[in-house]
Amino acid sequence: DAAAELNLDLSQHRTTSITPELLRESDRIYCLTEGHLHDVLALLPEVRDKTSLLDPANRNVADPIGGSIEVYRQVRDEIAKHLEARTHELVGLGFTAGS
Repeated sequence: DAAAELNLDLSQHRTTSITPELLRESDRIYCLTEGHLHDVLALLPEVRDKTSLLDPANRNVADPIGGSIEVYRQVRDEIAKHLEARTHELVGLGFTAGS
């Protein structure tokens, strides 16, 4: 519902399990929590240099599961803010769509 308020359709979204192949193919890996980051690095330590928390300040993003719509809105907006910052960072490093 929080995504739909911004005309985002997540109805086709499905979670995907990480695999070593997926991690190797990724240019950057952003995790929402330190726990996720630890799990990624436990699976494939060699991706350390391209893995970080989504929040540029290295803070965890809360999981809204079980929260009110307002909690979902807050997390949605926090993720959007971090994605914008990371997008600017990647453009500054020379990443473009499709690279």
